[in-house]
Amino acid sequence: MGLSWVNPDRERPKTRAELEALVWAHFPEDAETINGCLLPALTFVPRPRADGRVALRLGGGVRLPAAVPWPVNGDRDLYFLGEVDMTVAGPLDVTGALPTSGSLLFFF
Repeated sequence: MGLSWVNPDRERPKTRAELEALVWAHFPEDAETINGCLLPALTFVPRPRADGRVALRLGGGVRLPAAVPWPVNGDRDLYFLGEVDMTVAGPLDVTGALPTSGSLLFFF
């Protein structure tokens, strides 16, 4: 489980220490548990990169390699939701858990 603070006034993202302080201020009884669940997050914004690459693409046609079959659940094809280009998004992952190349494809 991961929690992320959505900053409605579009200030700079909060640091982990700032988030933990907010949790302690508003949820002192559960702050230790909640703060243990905080995870870094990536936010996708509609600003093009100088090289024209986009990190997130929603819907449309999926670009599966020819050797990869379309994902199914039982006998039903799954719906393509989106794709994250990891050459753009991966290097931003401070945890090192995400790949730095390829694509993450999401289906439902």
